[in-house]
Amino acid sequence: MLRRRAGTATVAALATGAVIAAAVVGVQWLGRGTTAQPANHPTTAPHVNGAFAIARHDGIYEVQPDGSGLRKVTDCPLPDCDGTHSPAWSPDGSKIVFAALPKEGGAGEGLFVIGADGSGLARLTDCAPPGCGEDWDPAWSPDGSKIVFTRLGKGPLDQATIELYVVNADGSGLGRLADLPGYAETPAWSPDGGRIAFDLQDENGQRIEVIRADGSHRSVIFQEPPGSGPGAPAWSPDGSRIAFVMAGAEGNPDIFVMDADGSHVTRLTTDPSPDVDPIWSPDGSKIAFVRTGSGGKLFVMDADGGNPRLVVEDVLGMSWQALPER
Repeated sequence: MLRRRAGTATVAALATGAVIAAAVVGVQWLGRGTTAQPANHPTTAPHVNGAFAIARHDGIYEVQPDGSGLRKVTDCPLPDCDGTHSPAWSPDGSKIVFAALPKEGGAGEGLFVIGADGSGLARLTDCAPPGCGEDWDPAWSPDGSKIVFTRLGKGPLDQATIELYVVNADGSGLGRLADLPGYAETPAWSPDGGRIAFDLQDENGQRIEVIRADGSHRSVIFQEPPGSGPGAPAWSPDGSRIAFVMAGAEGNPDIFVMDADGSHVTRLTTDPSPDVDPIWSPDGSKIAFVRTGSGGKLFVMDADGGNPRLVVEDVLGMSWQALPER
C-alpha cells in the first residue's frame, strides 16, 4: 500500500507476533476515571492558517508555515521510543493527538493527546491487548468529540488486520467503525461530520471509499488498477475536493486532487522522490505534503500545485492548525 505516513514500521510490526504490553507510567489515562471535556462544536466561521504540528523520532514539534519558530511540544512519552508519528490538531487548535511507537520488544504503544502548550499529556488508546500491533493515523471529528484511527492487528502476514476504530475524545467508547474487508486505513473525517473517507485494499486492488460516520452505507469514490494504490484521502475545508496519493505512470507516489465524487482527477506533483501525506491548509488555498526521497521534507504548494516550497526537514507526519479568523 502507499502509506500516508512519511515513516512507518508497519511491515516490521506485521512480521512479528510479539505482544505490546502495559501502559506507560506517569502519563494520565483518558477514559479511566477522567472527566470528559465538553466537545467543540463545528462552526462555519472562516479559519486562518496556524502552525504545523510535526512528528519526529524524539517527539512532537510545532513550526510556523514559513519554517520559523520551531519548538518542541513534547518528548515521545515512551521510555524506549522508536518514534512519534501521525499528529493531528483538534478542530479548535488547542490539542494535538499523535501516535507513539516503542522499539521492537518495547511496550506502551498507542495514541496520546497533549495541549498545544505542552501541558496535559494523556494516553488515549492502549495497544497492549493480545493481537493489537499499532495505532496510527488519528483524525478528529469536526465537533472534536471523537477520533477515528487505524489499528493494526498483529499476526502472520497473511492473517494480520488493518481496521478503522473510533474512540471518544476522552478515551471512552472504543470500537470498530465497521466490519470492512481487506486493509482499511488513513481515515479522514468530512468537514460536515457526516462521512469518513479512507483507503481500502483487498484482492480487487486499492481504492478510496467513503462511509457514513455511523459505519453504514459504504461507497467507492475512486478506484484504479492494482499497483496504482490510491489512498491517504484529505478533504478540502469546504468538502468539495479530496487530495490523495497515487502512483503516477512512472510508478512513483505523487499528490493528486479530485472532486469529492471522484471526478476531475488532477495530478499536482511530479518529483522523482515519493510525495505522500497531503493535507489542506485551513483556508483551502494550499496543500502541504511530505517528500520522502531523502528523509521526510515538509513542502507547501498552492492548491493547484504551483509554487512548492520547503518548510522544514526531518518530518515523520504533520497536521495544519486551524485558527478562527479574527
